[in-house]
Amino acid sequence: MSTFLVSHATATYWYREAVHQLQAGIWVPTEQETTVAAWLSRATRWPTATLPPYEDTELWWRLQQMTTWAGAVRLAIMAGGWPVPQEAGRPWIPAPQPEQTVTLYDILTAVLQLAIVSEQWERQHTPASPIHETPEFTDQLAQMECFFIGLGSIGELFYAIGSGEVSA
Repeated sequence: MSTFLVSHATATYWYREAVHQLQAGIWVPTEQETTVAAWLSRATRWPTATLPPYEDTELWWRLQQMTTWAGAVRLAIMAGGWPVPQEAGRPWIPAPQPEQTVTLYDILTAVLQLAIVSEQWERQHTPASPIHETPEFTDQLAQMECFFIGLGSIGELFYAIGSGEVSA
């Protein structure tokens, strides 16, 4: 299974678990988590009038937009005083165990795995790179954009945590 598929599945699972636990009142973010999520939300806002995927936009810009997340998430982890995971040894974080309360660190760690994939793609990107012309790559980039930006995205979740607007 590709690094993207594993990372996307892990990040999506943690996103869904966080939403569930927030809505059910199982997880109540700490003041520190709320502050870090608010900062991350501000750092990753991209002004746009349209929802992803951004198929009519230059590939280099789409990749740059996604790689911004990796740096911002690393900084958020550091701001929270948590250890930044190393890039080797995926997956870094297993799925939550029964009765385990989600933490912002868990979510950030899972999201960082996916964001690092965009950094790898950007390093591989050249105008002559055939990987970036495949339907599989285009589909994966679109999935990544939808995960990070727009309605029902991780960006919205960070905003909700940071603003305290975590109800259904």
